[in-house]
Amino acid sequence: MIPLKIRWFSQASIIIARDRELLRLATRSGCKGLFIGFESIFSAALEQVGKKINRIEDYREGIKTIHDSGIGVIGAFIFGFDSDNKGVFEETVEFIERNKIELASFSILTPLPGTRLYKTLEEQGRIINRDWSRYTCGEVVFKPAQMSVDELQNGYYWARREISKYGSIFKRTARLNKIALLSIPVNLIMRKASRASLKGMKTKSKQIPQKSMNNISDRHCEG
Repeated sequence: MIPLKIRWFSQASIIIARDRELLRLATRSGCKGLFIGFESIFSAALEQVGKKINRIEDYREGIKTIHDSGIGVIGAFIFGFDSDNKGVFEETVEFIERNKIELASFSILTPLPGTRLYKTLEEQGRIINRDWSRYTCGEVVFKPAQMSVDELQNGYYWARREISKYGSIFKRTARLNKIALLSIPVNLIMRKASRASLKGMKTKSKQIPQKSMNNISDRHCEG
């Protein structure tokens, strides 16, 4: 692909950071970003879905290695694991900003019919909605273990709103390199789309989930 001189994006696991030669060749061939399913920043959540290939202790260094190779990171995260509590939303956003992940997407754990997760939650009597049109990965259709249905739904809305703030975009892209600069317009497009989709949400969805009321800072009030 190197002679083609094209720019491309792809999907990979965080373990790609272990192969520096592969990253070097990817960069030379025009790779500008990798979509990486981190799923969660907590080991207990990864154990629930059997994603042993992801090791939390490798995340920070892996992201740095990918960045140092000249490749951006699009991180995907899921909320609603049995080990998740109300603090997961704020901690995940903080992780994304601290590690300067250029783009981030969130979804709600969804027990799609026919999966092991659906069978488990069905047996536990935790499925609360069987309207398959609501199984969008953005709506809560089961009873969470450590928070209410509203707390999970509102936390998901809050994380999407928080990551689309100008302050968050600046924290994640304020670097003088081509990848960071390339991600700015994409972030702004995502901000517009996210704000539009959340515009009709009820006022209660604007509540900020946090580990403690004492942890609220002024940045949560930024527009």
